[in-house]
Amino acid sequence: MNLTEQKVIFRKTLEANHPEESHTIWHTTDTEFRELQTQLSFIRESKNPMDSRLETAALFLALITTMHKKSYSFDEIRSICLKIASELVRPKSKFHFFLKRLLTKVVTTTLIQTLLKRKIEKTKMPSGSLGFAVEYVSAEKGKFLFGFDIVECGICKLFKKNQQEAYARILCEVDYITSEIAGLTLLRTNTIANGGARCDFRFAYKKT
Repeated sequence: MNLTEQKVIFRKTLEANHPEESHTIWHTTDTEFRELQTQLSFIRESKNPMDSRLETAALFLALITTMHKKSYSFDEIRSICLKIASELVRPKSKFHFFLKRLLTKVVTTTLIQTLLKRKIEKTKMPSGSLGFAVEYVSAEKGKFLFGFDIVECGICKLFKKNQQEAYARILCEVDYITSEIAGLTLLRTNTIANGGARCDFRFAYKKT
């Protein structure tokens, strides 16, 4: 999903949940976002696939900053962010849903495990001061299908740089939403945003 499509979802979700202030909130959010983009210029040159997530994170940060300045409570901000996140990751068609579930079914194959490892290995070192650093974790039979640890979180760095680190943990919850849609269970003990040394991601098949 490109940036324009993401902005439409942000705007429409605001209109549905905050109709009286949606226009003002979105106008200010978009302005805040354009300012944040100047901090993310390194993404265009980054070879780290995780860094591409920062633009969407910046959209959320712009919205959070706007609503925080308007004295919305943490719970109100969290609520609208999770509603937007759910719309962003929701499969747009039955075929899209099928593809997400298909990848889950073949994730244990040697080919997919090798591809996952290679992709994650590209993220060992952050590409910029706000970049991610991720370590691959081999699967443990009977415990989880695959995993990785985020040892440097670009989202946390971005939020901290802009004095909104208290809100970064909201985006941690989005991982559970995406895992659920894929038919996976996310096993996680902590995240950097919640005070941990790293974010541990371990994925297992969802129990039926």
